[in-house]
Amino acid sequence: CSLVGEIKKGRYVYYHCTNGRGQCEQSWVREEVLDGQIARLVRSVEMTEQEFTTLQRALRMSHQDEQAYHDGQLAALNAHYAALQRRLDQVYLDKLDGKITEEFWREKHEAWRQEQQTALRQIEYHQHANGAYFTEGVKLIELAQQAHVLYLTKPPEERRTLLRLLLSNCALVDVTLTPTYNKPFCWIVEARQNGNWLAD
Repeated sequence: CSLVGEIKKGRYVYYHCTNGRGQCEQSWVREEVLDGQIARLVRSVEMTEQEFTTLQRALRMSHQDEQAYHDGQLAALNAHYAALQRRLDQVYLDKLDGKITEEFWREKHEAWRQEQQTALRQIEYHQHANGAYFTEGVKLIELAQQAHVLYLTKPPEERRTLLRLLLSNCALVDVTLTPTYNKPFCWIVEARQNGNWLAD
């Protein structure tokens, strides 16, 4: 179930189970206790300068593979679009020369135009993905570097936004939070726990 906060004695905030699945044995937990644990969870995605540099290098190498893939897709899509245009030009000439009927021309014209529109949408996707992959990846690892400071200094709404980026869920047992990190932050935490951060 979820947790809900209540103010006690006019100033203390305690969190407890909503009991949405029946009476829960989970004890009430002070806000300060949860906040301290969450701050430590956020801090666990921070990296040393060496780790940060290693991850950037790995991201750059990964981007080269990603870029090669998108470039290949773009080349194939552009060739397909050009082939469709040649068909459209030829079928129009065939119509003018009386080699095909008006109905046949309209059928092929409509079908090949739709194929071109689909190709254009795919071209736009690969062009965007090609440029966005590395940029968004860098933004994510930069966020990891600043996450703890941001959590400590930002207002509650911005903290919630940050936590939604970092964490998919947290389970509370007694007074201990067990996190589930979103990608790629889970990899940062796992690599540090396994001690193989700089393995390659």
